Order: sequence, then structure tokens, then C-alpha cells
Amino acid sequence: MKTLRAAFATNDGEHFINEHYGDAEKYVIYDISQDSSLLVATVANKSKDFKEEGHADPNKAMGIAGNFREHKPQLLVNKAFGGNILRMKKKFLPVLVSVDSFDEAIMLIQKNFDILVNEYQKGEERKHLRIK
Repeated sequence: MKTLRAAFATNDGEHFINEHYGDAEKYVIYDISQDSSLLVATVANKSKDFKEEGHADPNKAMGIAGNFREHKPQLLVNKAFGGNILRMKKKFLPVLVSVDSFDEAIMLIQKNFDILVNEYQKGEERKHLRIK
């Protein structure tokens, strides 16, 4: 795998939100290789205002995943995830970062590229990762 497609959770288009991944206004999608990155798209979060029936509502997880039908990221990147992280890891690799800016996160992804590829390739058995 030469590139990883990552969807970053944001409200302003440049920084991660300090809320759960599914609460973002939008997602900025990048293709990231070990030595470059390319902005692919910005996608509105159509499930942001979903009225959950309870914590980690499976319908909200399906709504979040539905945001990515066209661009198909492998990584979901943010500073926090909610209970739906267990459902999301079946299709995506959730990646926790402690940085604020996308530029910093891209560098972390590049630094940990092989680890991320290996974990993503585990399929439904994958675990979420925290990268530093």
C-alpha cells in the first residue's frame, strides 16, 4: 500500500475538534504517502445532527460511514472517538492523535506509516491506534 486515505474530523477545515469524531461539522480527506500528502476533498457530516437513541447508536455509526461512500478513507483521524469506535473499526482504522493541526497529524501518519498499514490490513480484527 503506497498511500493511505485519511478523513480528519473538523469544524474549521484546519484543526481537529475536541469532541467525538461523529460530532464534526465536516471531514477533510487526504491521500498520504510516506513523503507527500494531497488534499482530496471536504465532505459535510450529514449525520452531525442525528438524534441518537442512546450512547453509541448504531444508526449514527452507519450515518458517519455513509459520509465516506464516494471517497473511501482507510483512516478516521481525530483527538476523540465515542462508543461507535467499535463499529467503525470494522470498516476503517480509527486513529487517535493529540495534536491540533492537520499538518502535524500528517507528519505523524507519515512517521507511523508502516504500523498504520499493517493494522489496517487486519480487517475487522484491527484495533484503533494512538500515534505520537
